[in-house]
Amino acid sequence: DGTTADGTTADGTTADGTVTKASIAIDAPVTEISWPSATPESLAQDGGPPPIVVTVRAGETLYLPAMWFHHVSQARCPDTKEPAMAVNFWHDMTFDDRFAAAKFLEQAHARWGGSDS
Repeated sequence: DGTTADGTTADGTTADGTVTKASIAIDAPVTEISWPSATPESLAQDGGPPPIVVTVRAGETLYLPAMWFHHVSQARCPDTKEPAMAVNFWHDMTFDDRFAAAKFLEQAHARWGGSDS
């Protein structure tokens, strides 16, 4: 029936549903994604705004709002020479009509003013 001597099934679960092992499967990409080539340097050359440069250290978190353009680079820690590692999490936001309406109202208020109440 596919159960090992310790009672674990081939998918790594026991009879009570406890997961006892995990695996990682790496798939080849179906298509290639073209990434934007804009960098802080190229934006400055094109007359864009100056970049906001942020250094995130061990134990710190940087939150970027949805749809916020950003450029990331990583380097070893200058003091300890330890390698850098980033972990990204993308919240699966739904950009539906409520989002579009909220953005419209926000921009209309900024442009034409109005009551904040």
